[in-house]
Amino acid sequence: MDVCEYLREELDRAHVLPAEKLRPDIVSLGSQVEFRDEQTGKIQEIILVYPLDADIARHSLGKRIAVPGAVSPQRLAALYAEADAFVLASHFEGYGMAYAEAVAHGLPVIGTSAGAIPETVPRDAGLLVDPGDIPALAQAMRRVIGDADLRRDLANAARAAAPGLPAWRHSAEIFARAVEALK
Repeated sequence: MDVCEYLREELDRAHVLPAEKLRPDIVSLGSQVEFRDEQTGKIQEIILVYPLDADIARHSLGKRIAVPGAVSPQRLAALYAEADAFVLASHFEGYGMAYAEAVAHGLPVIGTSAGAIPETVPRDAGLLVDPGDIPALAQAMRRVIGDADLRRDLANAARAAAPGLPAWRHSAEIFARAVEALK
């Protein structure tokens, strides 16, 4: 069973919000990339979440999953504010900037234990599973969707951890000092 099949089953089972609600259950973001078509010479744009479209259609999830691609910083802030949880099933993360952003926005995190994610997501702010373990990811989603107390506790822990996350300015200063030390 693939991820979309699990999502459809979990969303149908959860019935957390009425079907006629105005926003989708899941929003998937990606990066918009420009490239030059070698045959036509024209600039093309693609959204890197494109492969999801076929799976979403095949499982009739079009009304429940939105795939807007790259969004403005203002729209991203609005999406974080509207979200009940953050889910990202990474197979590797060097730092996990998207995870850090979710924690900074006080969202419960559902993700994997790949790379530096366990150091980025505080233990009490999220549920992390082994990369590629779809049943465990689905179970973590089921728990967070279905348990308002757990969702609240994870969100509170994320909000409490947010001030301890490195700021861009601080990270840039550390990087600059490391580069200077190499000279």
